[in-house]
Amino acid sequence: MPMTGTSVWINMVMGGAITNNVSNYFYLSGVCGFIDELDGKCYWVDDLEPVITAEGEHLRVDEGAPTEAEDISDWKLGSMRSRSVTEGEVDDMRGYIINKYIKPSELKFENNIPEPTPSHPNHVIVDVYSAGLNYFDFLQLQGKYQTQPPFPWVPGCEFGGKIAKNSPIPKGCPLKAGDSVFGAAQGACGEQLVCDWHVLQKIPAGMTFDQAASLTVTWPTSYEALVGRANVQPGEWVLVHAAAGGVGLLAVQIAKVLGAKVIGTAGSADKLEVAKKYGGADYTVDYSKDGWQKEVMKITGGHGVDVVYDPVGMVQKSLKVIAWDGRIVVIGFAAGAIEKIPMNLVLLKNISLVGLHWGAYYKHEPEHPAKVWSELLALYADGKIKPIIYTEVYKHDALAKGLKDLVERKTWGKAVMRVRDSDEGKVSAKL
Repeated sequence: MPMTGTSVWINMVMGGAITNNVSNYFYLSGVCGFIDELDGKCYWVDDLEPVITAEGEHLRVDEGAPTEAEDISDWKLGSMRSRSVTEGEVDDMRGYIINKYIKPSELKFENNIPEPTPSHPNHVIVDVYSAGLNYFDFLQLQGKYQTQPPFPWVPGCEFGGKIAKNSPIPKGCPLKAGDSVFGAAQGACGEQLVCDWHVLQKIPAGMTFDQAASLTVTWPTSYEALVGRANVQPGEWVLVHAAAGGVGLLAVQIAKVLGAKVIGTAGSADKLEVAKKYGGADYTVDYSKDGWQKEVMKITGGHGVDVVYDPVGMVQKSLKVIAWDGRIVVIGFAAGAIEKIPMNLVLLKNISLVGLHWGAYYKHEPEHPAKVWSELLALYADGKIKPIIYTEVYKHDALAKGLKDLVERKTWGKAVMRVRDSDEGKVSAKL
């Protein structure tokens, strides 16, 4: 894959005369080149020359460039580039490109979108095999999420894949081409993405790419919420809202590992069964029914719950069941509204409201994620937790359907999209 370097405009000066006939560009090994359509000759511009910032700036050009050419007329430094190889293998990738905010129903699957280009010494290229779908993907498409990438961008964050054969390997990076990895970075709904190698983990032996794509957001979120923020103790009562969802199912599993008694909530009988069958919840309650709080108080013998895990936005309703000195962990607002809490109840019950923004740990406590992942993968290796994905794995061209099903709460566990098929089935045991 071409590397980053000088940004080139369509009109360039050669020998003092502006030429508009230069349309075939290539960029290879730190050198930007182009083919003049009139004389058919290949020219190159050394990367050490000044960056081109406007039409008409003089360039030094020499004959003798490689013969392979690419159309990169829309390419800019360190970003996505649009190209078509004139000879040899055509390796434009498939996926989705977002140029303006849209509704998920307006998503258009493309067979020829820009490939990402490494722009930092720590970057590697990942061939994406599977992508996890999240509620924030739905929000981000519409410009409603708290962090929005600059246009154009490829949607998706969580992924399972392999280090690409053409990936640079940064200094100090323990990974190599072909290694199976999972992580989170913008662009998971395309066939390739670029990310800092520090955000990657090797996929454990026996785990599929689909399963691996379900981990990066859900696992550390639930673990840190219950271990780091709520400090769940053996014997405590833990109420997990949306217990059949991606983060909810793992929260149930983690709470059980910690020795807690778990009540899982969901909005249907089928999902309540999922919380028991796959998560291991001790009790379940339908929170779509009036009076569900009375049922929780009955289950706990009037004690109430010591910890509430809330990815939905049910803090105020949960104040009726929180025990003295309890903790409510705010994970998200899947219900759509950000609550206004009567703080007098927080005071009277002597409770703690704590938030969790897992992604911010990489900025504020960069050493902490490695510790959490070490503990999580040890639990997985011991068979104490497992990834749970929805039975329908969505096809690459069905992102709109996947997000629609997710938002309409038709899915359970983690919704996953298959970006490309793997001949391996599962990761080699040697990993």
